[in-house]
Amino acid sequence: AYDYCVQALGCTAAEATKAEGALLPNIAESMTRTQIDCVCDWLQSSLDLSDAELKKVVTVNPTLLGYSVEAMASTFDWLQDRLGLDATQLKTMVVRHSRQMARSVESMESNCDWMQRR
Repeated sequence: AYDYCVQALGCTAAEATKAEGALLPNIAESMTRTQIDCVCDWLQSSLDLSDAELKKVVTVNPTLLGYSVEAMASTFDWLQDRLGLDATQLKTMVVRHSRQMARSVESMESNCDWMQRR
C-alpha cells in the first residue's frame, strides 16, 4: 500500500506511511499491487474521481483498498437508492465522507438522516 500511495497517488512518504499504518497488518501484507490497482481504477472510473479526489479518498480511508469492488458497488448502490443520490451527489458523498464508506450498510442506515442533511 505504501508503494502504491507514493508511486500512483503521489503521496508523500509521511502520507503513505500513515495510510499503510491504518491498515491491519495482515491486510496490508496480503494486498497485491493488482488488487489495489483494481480497486482504485474502479473507484476512479465509477465515481469519475480526479487523481486528487482519489488520493483524498484513499488517504482518508485506506481500508477501502482491502474491499472488494463488488462490496463497494453494493454499498454505493444502496446509498444512491436510500438517499436518492445521483452520480454527482454520490461522488461528493464518498469524497467528503470516505470514512463512512467503511461502515456496514446496517450501520449506515442509522446515520442516513445525518447524511441526508449533508
